[in-house]
Amino acid sequence: GVRTLVAVPLGPSDGGGVLLVADERLLRPDPTTVSLMELLAGQAWNSLDRLRTLNRLREQASSDPLTGLRHTGPFGKRIAAATPGRTALLAIDLDGFKAVNDTYGHQAGDRLLIGLARALEGALRHGDELYRIGGDEFVAVIEVHRPEEAVRIAERLTEAARCTGRTISVGVALPRPGESAELTLRRADQAL
Repeated sequence: GVRTLVAVPLGPSDGGGVLLVADERLLRPDPTTVSLMELLAGQAWNSLDRLRTLNRLREQASSDPLTGLRHTGPFGKRIAAATPGRTALLAIDLDGFKAVNDTYGHQAGDRLLIGLARALEGALRHGDELYRIGGDEFVAVIEVHRPEEAVRIAERLTEAARCTGRTISVGVALPRPGESAELTLRRADQAL
């Protein structure tokens, strides 16, 4: 039923789009209307570009730049939403990391952290989350039906680290009703 269709470019030709205006009537848009549509297309592109920039900045603010993992900001929100007795925290510490940095340099340490992050992510189940909360410190947040599941996941993480040629220590804690995220993490850290 469309009898009039006006297409106005939106954004750059290599990554933009098209603003389409359709009408059931047969019309011949005048130059003023076309100019107004071009102005609207420009404003729409600017708005979309700003949204993309905001999303990128939000992602950068919530992600560790080295490993791409989430970091402490989103971690606190995730723990606040934890279900007591069903959510487990696995504090993970890379064994001997300081010696790697001291012996081979920080670039080697960075490569090690990136490789370990990928290995740990690969050992987690769909829906489990991994955070980097400090130098060689990670935390996995997982949902479990029984506490023993958390121990099995910790064992999988330990094996994944071994496959990279490194060892890790893992401490497990389940949040208690009314317990702060910091206290739960402290208990998981003590369990290391």
